Amino acid sequence: MFQEKNISALFTSYRLKAWQMARESGLSIETDYREILSLSYIFLLQADNFSDLQIEQFSGDTLVDFHKHMRNMYIVKTKVAQGVKTIFRECIETAIMKILG
Repeated sequence: MFQEKNISALFTSYRLKAWQMARESGLSIETDYREILSLSYIFLLQADNFSDLQIEQFSGDTLVDFHKHMRNMYIVKTKVAQGVKTIFRECIETAIMKILG
């Protein structure tokens, strides 16, 4: 559930409509790539670049909010402590020295 909407159920409906489109009129890789991906259970969320079918199924506001939510939840930039950087640097230098002899 996201903002009181069952995203999973909405995606299932979206995927079914994409399947119907594929059977009835075909899908173009250039314009319908989101729907093609959905047939493999991939939900592509591109900021400010949603398909008409996505907007019809989920609503534009829901897509924008869900995209922001997913980005903030799973694409988090964290600072790496200097000690960890030093360890990585030493490992890389050791590996390079072994390769170069």
